[in-house]
Amino acid sequence: MQSPVFQDPQFLDASGVGGLNTAFGTVSGAIAALGSGVWAAAGLVSPEAMTTSFSGLVATIGLPAPWGVVTSGGALVRAHGTQTGQDTQSYTPTFSGLVPATGSITAYLAATITSIQQNPFPIPGPPAGDPSYNPNYVPTEGYATNLLSVALTAVSGQPNNVTSFELLRTTLTAGQVTISSWSTVGQQRATPRDALAPLVLMSGGNLTQADAQFMLMPGSAGLTHTLPPVSGAGGLNYHLFNASSGTWTIAAAGSDLIGTPAVPAGAASFVIPSSGSATLWGNAASGTWEVAGSQMFAALGGNSANPFLVANSTPATQQAIPRIQGDSMYAPILGNPANQFSMSTAAVGTNTTQGATTAFVLANQSPGASGANPTASVGNAVVDGSATTFMRSDAAPALAAGAASANVGGLGGVLTGTLPNPGMAGGAAVANIGYTPYNSSNPAGYISSVPSSPGGVGTYAICICSTGSHSFGSTVAGSTLTPSDGAGNASGSTFAGTWTCMGYVYSGASATLFLRIA
Repeated sequence: MQSPVFQDPQFLDASGVGGLNTAFGTVSGAIAALGSGVWAAAGLVSPEAMTTSFSGLVATIGLPAPWGVVTSGGALVRAHGTQTGQDTQSYTPTFSGLVPATGSITAYLAATITSIQQNPFPIPGPPAGDPSYNPNYVPTEGYATNLLSVALTAVSGQPNNVTSFELLRTTLTAGQVTISSWSTVGQQRATPRDALAPLVLMSGGNLTQADAQFMLMPGSAGLTHTLPPVSGAGGLNYHLFNASSGTWTIAAAGSDLIGTPAVPAGAASFVIPSSGSATLWGNAASGTWEVAGSQMFAALGGNSANPFLVANSTPATQQAIPRIQGDSMYAPILGNPANQFSMSTAAVGTNTTQGATTAFVLANQSPGASGANPTASVGNAVVDGSATTFMRSDAAPALAAGAASANVGGLGGVLTGTLPNPGMAGGAAVANIGYTPYNSSNPAGYISSVPSSPGGVGTYAICICSTGSHSFGSTVAGSTLTPSDGAGNASGSTFAGTWTCMGYVYSGASATLFLRIA
């Protein structure tokens, strides 16, 4: 796709070599190249035209017309290289930077949209004697055309086939120095937007090549139609829309299969639900009817048919769900109430989804989940739920008996009793609160129980010590301590146990605070 580039060449030649004459000459071609009204989904056009070879880890890729890529906006872009002023369909991307240090990875060759300029013309500047003449002006060159092209890059992440497009994939292992095998199964073909007259098929049977010019619809539910052999119908598109109230089965002839570009080993038949649709493209080279653009969706809501995953006329589970795309609509991938399909991933490193070789997905709207009150309790162990209901915003689970005491008491000893906790709803209480008790390995000052009488472990007393001076933190025998009024007067009996000085006493002449620790 081309568009004019307007620059200021100071003087525009009148001979049509450059300037506005050349720029305007591209306008009609640019308009003719617009494909927004032609394509319904992004992807590749004529991917079979691509040529591939490798020398070591460097690929040589040829992308001659009619190869192209349709952007998400519907524009058709051909390959013209990445260098301004040049036009080539040959690329040499390298995979050397992706070889892992250990193990293996799947690497991809991705095509992205870029822009280059073409049709150069000289910008000489004003001649001598002109009022605008500048003797220091250096003649330059401009380009009359912006041209959309594609750039090719080797990447480790799988292209999304919307903004970047997969051309091939290969496996790279540590120490690899050459590529000898690759696969194009991840290529996705663009989906055309065709205005077709409807053709109602009143009875089942074989489809003909002439039927490809119509939008095909079954005249009643439960019909089965067989596609023509793909070997003689390569390149044809079959557009299918099920307007009946039931299902419609589409089968492949002989050993042909129906698959996607990413998974060509598909199914021998598939079922389209009521209001479902699909577009099939005949790939004679692989013997496969491809679902163009991976587009396949069912009408959601208001449909009592409850469509589900079907492969070879049998409901299937553990199958792949391809990305559903078309006309910028992305249908949700949902299960039905009977759990008639489920999802699973393939083995690590395959970068594929399991089961797609035998089935296609027809999306379905499942009923919404309902609210319910919590039935499990908060305890000390994980509770794995299985209910499909959700907990309401004003609900709260119960606290299991002993849960708080196990969590708090686990820190140490046990203090038996009931303490109100205002942080818990409904006046709930916490019993058996634990704490770290005193023992021989603990620092002095930790208590082992709540004191029950004066002079017991954990109590304080102001005393005079009969054994001289003592500093803060020193320990003394209780037999050397006599209760004091703090002014040097002592009265009463000495104490038992071991005490810690919490202040300072001088030669038994002053009193300070002591703490019994044992």
